[in-house]
Amino acid sequence: MIVIDLDLGDAIAARQLIEGQVLRRRLFVAGIRDVTPPTACVVGFSLLGRRVELAGEVVFAQAQEPGVGIGVELAPISAAARAVIDVFLLSGDLPLPDPAPPAPAADPSPAPEPELAADLAPDLTADVPNEESPAPLAVDEARDAERRGAETLALRDAMHVRMRALTGLEQRRYAMTGNLSERVMLERLYGPNVWEPLLASGRLSLPEVATIARKGTIPRPLVELIASNAGWIASGEVQRALLSNPRSSPAVISKILRMMPKHELAKVPTQTAYPISVRSAAKEMVKANRG
Repeated sequence: MIVIDLDLGDAIAARQLIEGQVLRRRLFVAGIRDVTPPTACVVGFSLLGRRVELAGEVVFAQAQEPGVGIGVELAPISAAARAVIDVFLLSGDLPLPDPAPPAPAADPSPAPEPELAADLAPDLTADVPNEESPAPLAVDEARDAERRGAETLALRDAMHVRMRALTGLEQRRYAMTGNLSERVMLERLYGPNVWEPLLASGRLSLPEVATIARKGTIPRPLVELIASNAGWIASGEVQRALLSNPRSSPAVISKILRMMPKHELAKVPTQTAYPISVRSAAKEMVKANRG
């Protein structure tokens, strides 16, 4: 068995790696040679100050350039590891812990002679200004910040454990009455099961609505529901989400395009993130406006 330590980089790179590879249980690790598949392995990385280890098996190896590396098929992720990963994915505002600072380099200069050392020693009897040193305050603030961060993670862990065990009725109740943190976690855990009650609650923020609106598996009636809400559809974030969703009907697409400012509408035909049907409809609308 081999141990593979991953450097996740910054929070954005870590999120991309986790969502794009780890949660799909297929991982490519660049730069590793001399591993012959199949080989059992453990993939480890640090996340939010915690060590996460995932069992897996090397199923592919590329020893020649370009693309030197190995492909790993991960085993089902344990509940403990998934809890840490979910907390990170729900906590986009929490950065990854900074790496430990390097040890200071040794001073190459020779030690002073005893007489000289005595001359260089500080005069402890000298008058010292009556000022409070900022160091204790900085240490206290750092400790308080660390304690608050630990408490926040503990609360999120507890909420995650609690919400993973919800019945269908309890899911709907949280969707209708939960706070922002509970709603975000609920959507991540249960997805399609709670989209309808979440949208019906009338409590969603615009980013939450946009998150649901861009889901490619959202039922068409829910797309129509979002498009019928004047407050939601006036948001550019929600507009872009619906335009990028292949489930949006021609009527919804036309409605959104008519609401867009002319300078924004003119950009749509060239934006490949949108389906060809959206770009074509926007192009026709731009021509009609010019005519």
